[in-house]
Amino acid sequence: MIMSSAMSPQVAQSDSGPDGPPTNASVYLYGGLSIVGVQWTNGDPAAYTAIGYRADDDGILEPTSDSFLASPGVTSYETTGVERCHYWVRHLRGGVYTDWVLVQNSFGCGEEAGGIEI
Repeated sequence: MIMSSAMSPQVAQSDSGPDGPPTNASVYLYGGLSIVGVQWTNGDPAAYTAIGYRADDDGILEPTSDSFLASPGVTSYETTGVERCHYWVRHLRGGVYTDWVLVQNSFGCGEEAGGIEI
């Protein structure tokens, strides 16, 4: 009997990258506006979510790296007392990233929100 060692490996779904990018991303404030949060709907609940930011005024420049990596299933990120201007999110699974998604920010960049600068 001849055995072949040239079998093609089975690729698991988790190795093929995220099923889709995060959606419905938004920014929220609370705690006297001292806490800034980013929330999203997972496009792939089994994927990590990378959060990045840029302090540009127009929101067209994507982050150059991840600032924080949320575990699979997580749908929000919070930070205190900082204003990052524009947040971005993307999924990571199996070493593959989705494209960055700009988080909708209705608070402006470097502007006051409710009388307190975020």
